[in-house]
Amino acid sequence: MMRYIASMQTPAWIFAIHVLGIVGWVSGMLSCLFLLRTHASIADRVSRERLSKTELRAAMLMDIGATLAIVGGVYLAFFQSYNPFIGAGWLHAKLTVVVALLAIHVIIRMKVGKFSRGHVGAVSGNLLPIAIAIVIVIVFLARTKPF
Repeated sequence: MMRYIASMQTPAWIFAIHVLGIVGWVSGMLSCLFLLRTHASIADRVSRERLSKTELRAAMLMDIGATLAIVGGVYLAFFQSYNPFIGAGWLHAKLTVVVALLAIHVIIRMKVGKFSRGHVGAVSGNLLPIAIAIVIVIVFLARTKPF
């Protein structure tokens, strides 16, 4: 078993898990933001209950995706034969931006929890463009490695 884990194809599988995690994380995050904004504008109790259930499912996708992305990213960063932190300023910048994305994740998760308990409030319209901009910066840094 250890021989298979340490094979040359392991980083490719881990990278695939990392990318699938990112897709799940971002899609869950964007779905939650759209659902929360819709939820805040609806007055019907039955519709709010249904939206709460859908929001919880989207939040679960966001959580699972974040976990896969982080675990895959940590493996790719720390368990390689080289040290990616030496001369990789882009990685430091990417990790800093990922922390900002995690902060938005926490904000969304808190809102989903409040909405599911019936405490409906306004959702900032700035979260969506900020989240999209952060994802674009992460992809740019990972693909171009500018510094």
